Amino acid sequence: MKMFISIKGMLNIFVSFAFWIWIWIWINLVMSIFLHVFLVWRTFIYITNPMSWPSAQSYCRAHYTDLASVSNMTENQKVDQLVPAGVKVWIGLFRVSWKWTDGSNSLFRYWKTNEPNNCGNEACGAANMKDYGKWGDWSCDWKKEFVCYTGKPWFRYSLGLYPQYKAP
Repeated sequence: MKMFISIKGMLNIFVSFAFWIWIWIWINLVMSIFLHVFLVWRTFIYITNPMSWPSAQSYCRAHYTDLASVSNMTENQKVDQLVPAGVKVWIGLFRVSWKWTDGSNSLFRYWKTNEPNNCGNEACGAANMKDYGKWGDWSCDWKKEFVCYTGKPWFRYSLGLYPQYKAP
């Protein structure tokens, strides 16, 4: 028994194969766009140059996206792993009902016991790496190292869903 595939048969196989590759490429492209647009992918950057909270915020906005917003324990652990133990760093949390500077909506909180204590003019949030990245409120004038993040889901900004907040 002789196996023979005609040129027409080979062409059908090639077209079918090319079609499925094209479909696979489009599915991957669409999924990639979906993941980058609808999910917040953040890269955290540790800055070792101590600044006040407003200066750190300006620096992050000029060079990255903003001060770090932490929306879950996984992100908090990423910040914790990035910063050396014992260092207190500014994050993008400030006292206007303790909101994130990028306007993101996260109910995740990781305050140290008895924080925020709102003593005096403590209106800015810092993560304490000596205490597993737990947060405390501090005076915005203190100079601390800080964590920025990169990554802007373009559709949220283009629709105005991320209002930009400034420290008090």
